[in-house]
Amino acid sequence: MRRKNMHIKKIGSKFKEQTNLLIISALSLVAALAWNTAIQTFFEKYLSIPGEISAKFIYAILVTLLAVIIMLILKKK
Repeated sequence: MRRKNMHIKKIGSKFKEQTNLLIISALSLVAALAWNTAIQTFFEKYLSIPGEISAKFIYAILVTLLAVIIMLILKKK
C-alpha cells in the first residue's frame, strides 16, 4: 500500500511538472509573438527598404541567425 501511495505521488509530481512546462511554453509563445509584431513594425517603419517583402526577408534572416546563436550558446551550458 505504501508503495502505491509513493507511485501516485510520483505521478502527481510529474503531472504538475509537465503542466508547469506547458504553461511556461505557452506564455513564452505569447511573448515571442508580441516581440515579433513589435520588431516587424520597427523594420517597416524605420528601415526604408524598397518593397515590403525585402524587409520581411531581412527580418527573417536576422531572427534566424539570432535564434541559432542563442541555441548554440545554450547547448554549450
